[in-house]
Amino acid sequence: MKLRVLLRDMSPLRAVVFVVMALAGCARDATRVDIPAEPPPGPGAAVGPPPTQVGSGAPAPPYPELWDRCAGGDNALFLVGEPGAYVVESAITVRAGAGWTQDVEAAQSGLPSYVTFHAGNNWSVSLSTDSLGKPLDVGAYENAQRAPFTDPNRPGLAVSGDGRGCNEVGGSFRIHAIRLGGRPNDGRVVHIRATFEQLCEGKPPAVRGCLQYSEPGAGGGS
Repeated sequence: MKLRVLLRDMSPLRAVVFVVMALAGCARDATRVDIPAEPPPGPGAAVGPPPTQVGSGAPAPPYPELWDRCAGGDNALFLVGEPGAYVVESAITVRAGAGWTQDVEAAQSGLPSYVTFHAGNNWSVSLSTDSLGKPLDVGAYENAQRAPFTDPNRPGLAVSGDGRGCNEVGGSFRIHAIRLGGRPNDGRVVHIRATFEQLCEGKPPAVRGCLQYSEPGAGGGS
């Protein structure tokens, strides 16, 4: 009754506006949903986002299909070149046998920082962190240059054999496990596992491979 009296006393335009606004208010009230507050977490409940999963810190092999070629307890070198690679164009594997030695070319704090590993009688792999000012250690080393001709703060790499090598080198390597020193092998690499990629003149085609080396009597292991 009150609504009729109110509308009767209004002008037609004001009455229409009043009805439209009233209907809009009803619609808004009809669609409002009250969301109850979440109860506080109980004792021991996790608050905030889940914790970040942290790995072991050791890098994974960049070429797992190649790393399998060096698995095992013996000294091993595996190389495979892309078509047209200068140092090696096919795949070769050198395991155990004679001719496995190392030459420590430089050291930091009395520990090897640049080492050339000789695999058999024809092949060698040089790894260097000397320009980084530290001994060889587990880690990933990008933007490598030819060892030992590296700029400051650049790692060194050189893969050669059968009378072939690169004048300039680009690439990277990763050391997955290493043991240094330890009597009677002070100042030497006792054990190392590594993977690498070398680019002659810093351009494809690439040579990739893996290396596992242990001093005589040291045994393998990670």
